[in-house]
Formats: sequence, C-alpha cells, structure tokens
Amino acid sequence: MAKADDIILFVNVVDEGSFSKVAQKLNLTNSVVSKRIARLESDLNVQLLYRSTRKLNLTDAGRTLYNKARIANLAIQDAEDAVSGYSDEVRGKIRITMPNVSAKLVLNRAIAEFAIYTKRWM
Repeated sequence: MAKADDIILFVNVVDEGSFSKVAQKLNLTNSVVSKRIARLESDLNVQLLYRSTRKLNLTDAGRTLYNKARIANLAIQDAEDAVSGYSDEVRGKIRITMPNVSAKLVLNRAIAEFAIYTKRWM
C-alpha cells in the first residue's frame, strides 16, 4: 500500500517539475526524493513519471494519480487551515498571482506592511 506522505511528495515533484527543487524545499537529498518516488511506483506497481536529464513527464497513470492526489492534498490543507484559527499564532501560506510588473511595484511594500501588521498581534 502506498504511503500518503510519498503521494504528497509526488504531488510536490509534479508541481515543482524537479526532484532537486523539492529536495531543497523540504531539506532532503535528491536521492531520498528519488527513492521515495521509486518506492511509490513500486507500491502501486506502475510507472508515474518519465524521467530525463532535463525534464519530468507524467505517464497516464501519473497524471491520474496527480489529479486525484492534488485534490486530496488541497483538502488536507483546507482542513489544517480551518483549525488553525483556534491557535494564537499566525500561520499558513499566502498565494498571490499577479503580473511581474505589478509585483515589483506593489508586492514588496504590501508584504512589508503585512509583516509589520502581524508582528503587532504577536
């Protein structure tokens, strides 16, 4: 049976498009990420990714798993976010989508103001 943390790792690999980016993000080695994805493929008895030196591509099975697992991952995040309001700490991810030009003009100041605002409440 596949482990949930390996499936979540697989979603991260697909989202980032790279084993090394995920390894760096999660403070793991590339070999650990690679071995865990290989273990997931072994547990499921199916190849999930076509690997080359420059790119990762999803197999049909990989695409199916990714689409279902991404939804599950978002549901887990939503569940965590729902109960995080009961804590005294400010936590969580803020996702912002905007053009680069707007980001350079507006985002740095907005983040600084947000950081100052949240520091007052701590």
